[in-house]
This record gives sequence, structure tokens and C-alpha cells, in this order.
Amino acid sequence: MSLATKEFLDHLQSIYPTNNLKSASPVDLIIDNKWYIAAVVAFSAGNATEDVPLVFTHALQTLADAHEKSKTGREQIHQDQLTLARRFRDALFVAGVTSGYARVSADLVLIRLERDLRRQNSALIVAWPCTR
Repeated sequence: MSLATKEFLDHLQSIYPTNNLKSASPVDLIIDNKWYIAAVVAFSAGNATEDVPLVFTHALQTLADAHEKSKTGREQIHQDQLTLARRFRDALFVAGVTSGYARVSADLVLIRLERDLRRQNSALIVAWPCTR
């Protein structure tokens, strides 16, 4: 059974404070709030590899919802998705130092996702299942 349910990830996101962030828009608040980094590193270190893509999917969906509300342009949506993918990749790579690269090697599939995002230069279609 997966720990990364929508309810759990929503709760985790809600307990991370946003009042000290200097972001002006709801989209920037989502990108600047690092709840997803803590979650993905914890799941990776805990060898819950199947939950890593669920956290990524949830973060992308939250970002997409904010973009929809703010009516962001297509190019900016693409840039924000790339930023999120890079942060996930970097967090997993650094987590490998402490938890071992054998654990995070499967999680580093996100690097491929970033490459695909750069190639298609369009809105991301998430292929991973989400528990929504």
C-alpha cells in the first residue's frame, strides 16, 4: 500500500509554511515551497520507490491547477514544469549521497522526464498513475 495518497501529500504540503516566501503569485508559491523535496527524499531514502513518481505527479498537478487559475502562458507553464523536474532530479541526486545511489537509481528516471520536457516544449502529460 502506497503512503503517497492525495490526502497525505495535501497534508504534507499544508504544514510547510508559505508566509515567509517572497513569491507573489500562487504558481511561484508552489515552486518555492519545498515540501515536495522533503517528501521525495524521504520516500527515496525509505526505499519507497513507487511513491516517488506519485509525489512528482501530485506536485505537477498542483502546479497545473495554479497555472489554470492564473491563466499562465504556455511557455511559462513549460518553464515551470522544467524547474520542478530539475528540483526533483537534484534532490534525488543529492539524496544518493546519504542513502546510497543503489536506492535512488530507479528514482532518477526523472532525469529522463526533464529531457523529454525540453524536447517537446509543450505541456506535460503525466504518464505515472496518481492516487487522485
